[in-house]
Amino acid sequence: MDNFNPKKWFEDTPKEWSIQRMKNIMSVKDDRSVSGEEQLLSVTIHNGVIKRSEYLDDDEGGSRADSLIGYKIVNKNDLVNNIMKMSFRCLGVSPYDGIVSPSYSVFTIDSTKVQPIFLDYLLRINRYVFEYRKLSKGIQESRMRLYDDYFLAIDVIIPPVREQKLIIDYLDKKTHQIDLLVKKIQKKKLIIEE
Repeated sequence: MDNFNPKKWFEDTPKEWSIQRMKNIMSVKDDRSVSGEEQLLSVTIHNGVIKRSEYLDDDEGGSRADSLIGYKIVNKNDLVNNIMKMSFRCLGVSPYDGIVSPSYSVFTIDSTKVQPIFLDYLLRINRYVFEYRKLSKGIQESRMRLYDDYFLAIDVIIPPVREQKLIIDYLDKKTHQIDLLVKKIQKKKLIIEE
């Protein structure tokens, strides 16, 4: 038991894994678009950050806003949170440069401490989603918001970078296998239905 960090709200972790606050591995980013011409991004529950044009094709990926000037700038590997849907896992590390709604939160991740892809996997697990629900503020579930100061106060488990890379490789491989299996099952289902 001496090789493990003591429990907090999560399971015991190896001693060489650090437990830090979010604010120690990322910082709030509030850069704004001056032209509004950048790629519009969305944050989804199932897929994290995606191009808006891939999410809504009815308006060709546009926004209901008259102008995108003042939207928040997102760079590849930034974390984006939809503060109104955090308890539904509506966050992700962006694989794209672009802009998001001013009502979203954007964070720059310190990649010397944590690999952005590792953080993307980690922050979407049930244990963290429970914390988002617990720390969100509002009077009814559909109106709950997880404000930046509460999010940045959450403890996060950080393995050494070399272990983060091993975890990423393992999860990428397993996710790919699952995706292939799902496609195979869907293909069989289509054949049976015809």
